[in-house]
Amino acid sequence: MKLAEVEAILRECGIGRMEVKAGKLIASCPFAWQSHAKGTDSTPSFAVLHTRFDTWAYSCRACSERGSLKNLIWRLTKGKRKVRALAIYYEALDLDEAAEGHRSRLDYRPFAAAPSIRHDVPVVRHEYAAGIDPVRGKQLALVGDARPEYKPPCNEDLKRFRPGPVQYMTDRGFDAETQAAFEIMDDRLRYRAVFPIRSWDGDLLGITRRSYWTELTCYSCHASIDNGRGAQRHKCPNPDCGRFYVKYVHTKGLDRNQILYGEWLHQPGAVPVLCEGTTDAMRLWQYGVRPPEFVPLAILGAYPDEAQAARLVQRTGAKRAFVVRDNDEPTPKFPEGAGAELAPRLRQVAPSSLAVCELVTTAKDPGSLNQLQVEVLLAEMRRLLTVEIFPKRALIAC
Repeated sequence: MKLAEVEAILRECGIGRMEVKAGKLIASCPFAWQSHAKGTDSTPSFAVLHTRFDTWAYSCRACSERGSLKNLIWRLTKGKRKVRALAIYYEALDLDEAAEGHRSRLDYRPFAAAPSIRHDVPVVRHEYAAGIDPVRGKQLALVGDARPEYKPPCNEDLKRFRPGPVQYMTDRGFDAETQAAFEIMDDRLRYRAVFPIRSWDGDLLGITRRSYWTELTCYSCHASIDNGRGAQRHKCPNPDCGRFYVKYVHTKGLDRNQILYGEWLHQPGAVPVLCEGTTDAMRLWQYGVRPPEFVPLAILGAYPDEAQAARLVQRTGAKRAFVVRDNDEPTPKFPEGAGAELAPRLRQVAPSSLAVCELVTTAKDPGSLNQLQVEVLLAEMRRLLTVEIFPKRALIAC
């Protein structure tokens, strides 16, 4: 996006007098009337600048207002001005063609309750509710819900985090050796444990961050984030803050169905042991499920994709694999719990050459197993590898 295009967006936002200094657009703060002591900004302290993440952001040195350029559009404009500003924004990012493609592939009806969609077009369904106003309808038709572009991080991006061990992970029983093997780091600014995700060859593919903030007040603005049921909201309700409190945050655009967490630890001949979550794989590794015998891998969910199964077989050459399932609570949709779907789904998408054995323990999930339980698990896996007919399921009293 060019500076002239950013300037055109700011004009649509009602920001008039601007000057360029060192590649930044400087202007009087548009939030001065509510956030500055005198209600004015006579010495311009508001700047819109290009960040190192190849995006545009705004910040004010006087009142600390900050955010993305798109966030600024939503805060300062409405009606036709918002539509025009968003049009400039998406055209400048070369997203106009994607938006047009979205419109052609989506039977978009702003007043319909259920638009018809193709499965390869991700759509946020609640945005298309009946009774939506015409202006909002135009915005949705223009913007669409295209998947964000994936830009793999580099090792330099990890330098902004504090190296482990992380106290939160230590409190959960993970020792320093395990945290070092999985490169666990600490995002102290956002109170999140950082899990780098690497490929078989050690290249950084993405970053997953898990929140360890447990208070019911926002750590940034101290507003209440209680959802009324004694748990945290997904986002701070303060419009000037907007911090996210979802449990996991992933690299934008990262397709988790294409990777296996822990794959960089694999050694030739190691038998894959699959589980759902990052901490499940770490717990198994800590207590002995590790190369050269086994390698713990997490699929980051309960539904492995064909690409993950193919990746597993091609890179490991495995003929047999174990799945340590989660004992989730039964639901009407999943009478045995969602964790019971992992092994059948893997058999469905994996090549016929891969035999899968589901290991059912008495623990809630692999991450809650203790050392004695994992030793029992290891002994049973070693035994099963010696039998002629590899079973589909094994019950283990641990």
